[in-house]
Amino acid sequence: MKEVVVVSGKGGTGKTSVTASFAVLAHRAVIADCDVDAPDMHLLFSPRVHERHDFRSGHEAFIRDEKCARCGMCQSHCRFGAVRWSREPGGDVRLSIDPLACEGCGVCVRFCPEQAIDFPERLCGVWMVSETRGGPMVHARLGVGAENSGKLVSMVRREARRVAAETHRSLIVADGPPGIGCPVIASLTGATLVLVVTEPSVSAEHDLERVLALTRHFRIPARICVNKWDLNPEITDRIETKARREGAEIAGRIRYDAAVTRAQNAKRAVVETEAPCVEDIREVIRNVLCAVEACEEDYYMRIAIPLTNGRLSPHFGHCEHFALIDVDSMERRIVKREDIEAPPHEPGLLPPWLAERGANLIIAGGMGQRARGLFAAQGIQVLVGVSTDTPEGLVGEYLAGKLQAGSNPCDH
Repeated sequence: MKEVVVVSGKGGTGKTSVTASFAVLAHRAVIADCDVDAPDMHLLFSPRVHERHDFRSGHEAFIRDEKCARCGMCQSHCRFGAVRWSREPGGDVRLSIDPLACEGCGVCVRFCPEQAIDFPERLCGVWMVSETRGGPMVHARLGVGAENSGKLVSMVRREARRVAAETHRSLIVADGPPGIGCPVIASLTGATLVLVVTEPSVSAEHDLERVLALTRHFRIPARICVNKWDLNPEITDRIETKARREGAEIAGRIRYDAAVTRAQNAKRAVVETEAPCVEDIREVIRNVLCAVEACEEDYYMRIAIPLTNGRLSPHFGHCEHFALIDVDSMERRIVKREDIEAPPHEPGLLPPWLAERGANLIIAGGMGQRARGLFAAQGIQVLVGVSTDTPEGLVGEYLAGKLQAGSNPCDH
């Protein structure tokens, strides 16, 4: 199974239009709309939703009026200004939580003397599996003011792989978010190839450099497409020269064409119309598909296991060492094991630290909700609630499909 992710350093370059055309021309591909903050692939494909699921991540506080003593303890401890006083028409004082300001830290829950504050999981959005004329599509929508978009992106990609496996499709075409932040990183990690759609402007030229730095960091082959190249041929030449110097290859150029807007208004991919630029888009996609076919599948993965006294640590953040185990998932065997000392325990340190060391999967005993979200943002899968054992024993069970995940002792 191979995955092409289409990204752009900035918004408005034509990324989604190119992705939609890619999905139409690729045949038997699964579409993944990873731009969960501002999804718009559905505008072109009019999907028929047959699965809809809530996306919950983190927690938010809720004060129960009938138990609240109006002591104000929660407000005095909240550092985010999320606890609000209000006066009812009858003169009674009421305390409530502003859901947009609440960071889900749980301090108010801890210090409430009346235990009047509930702390349910936060509803952050929704993800869907749909049918379209371009093939199955996995897409999502993050809620207003919601966080953890990287985690939702990882879920969209994971479900796209599931759908591809179930429907025997060998290609996933993903519409990635613009920029270089957390959602983009979650879109890129583990992809077969990245197509960067840019435009001939100074800002796009600068943002392209940042995107290519990201693809180099994750060692993902990159191809460049300059959309509307004829608006400024001089900057187009400069962009392509820089891209080659940064190790990327040129997939092609797409001319400016007002018919693209008409296709969007008609809810069609550009290649479903008679637009003059269709010839250019076909050439770009042909070059990308040839590059994808030339990419060898990577069947190796690196599993990170936190250790205490040589066995799986029950508490992830308090481990002494990590066992980094390279496995061949096709032959289901361990290739190499390397033990490294864990860094000092600091909030938010371990996810980028393990990502830099190439970890694809973490097998853990207990791990907090926030840490799991941070790992998801790095594109690292996490299995929690696993019983303690030696690293080789755990990996053997995982490769055999027998590893069981139980309750999470650190679900906070």
